[in-house]
Amino acid sequence: QEKDYTASSWKVYSEALQQAQTVADQTTATQAEVDQAEAKLRSAVKQLAKVPTKK
Repeated sequence: QEKDYTASSWKVYSEALQQAQTVADQTTATQAEVDQAEAKLRSAVKQLAKVPTKK
């Protein structure tokens, strides 16, 4: 969930997800475009940074 991650890392993830969805919706998308969108999304997921928990 968005609230669990820092705003900056969530923004990168959200933009990558939106781009991947756009490519997936295109019936004319090339395999290279699909691969690039997938790689960007995977990278964004790996870079999601959790908000530090308060004790």
